[in-house]
Amino acid sequence: LSYFPFGAFSVDAKVANLSATTDGGALPLITDDATDSSPNLLGKRIASVKMKLKSSGFALSANWAKTIARSFTGYAGLGTALHFVNADIPAYRVISISADVQYIADGVIESKTLFVPFARFGTEWRPQSRFGISLFGNLALTAPSWEVNQHLVGKTSLYPNLKPRTVISDTSIPMFTLNVPRYSLEFALSFYF
Repeated sequence: LSYFPFGAFSVDAKVANLSATTDGGALPLITDDATDSSPNLLGKRIASVKMKLKSSGFALSANWAKTIARSFTGYAGLGTALHFVNADIPAYRVISISADVQYIADGVIESKTLFVPFARFGTEWRPQSRFGISLFGNLALTAPSWEVNQHLVGKTSLYPNLKPRTVISDTSIPMFTLNVPRYSLEFALSFYF
């Protein structure tokens, strides 16, 4: 959405939503060697953790416009974007057959707000007075990142009736790091009213 309050000055606003799920399989995870002849148990991880990542946000920018040709307008501006990101990682078990142990990883639900100021430059071609095609390049002035870890909360024997559970403290597994890109391109079709 663009608004031209006066002259060659415009204010742009946009919203975005993103949802992604990583590939995953049945639990538990087999992580190391075994004496069984089954190919699923020979040092291979036969399943991966299914993680969900959701993001919503908005960006607001102020732009200066200048006509560079009959149907072309150039833009330069500054703005800021806020991204509200949520990560959802289920609890799961990691089984080591050769060591006769299984680790229990706690579920994770975390949220993070990423603040990204940016500069933008672009051009718009208007083949008709009420229709435009634009291309912008955005430069993030800061590029924040977010690392999500999952904590191991305990371990137990594969045969829990024979051995008690042991609590593990200060042990975490890095699951993923979300990096905001420094550069991005933006393509838009515009309708003027």
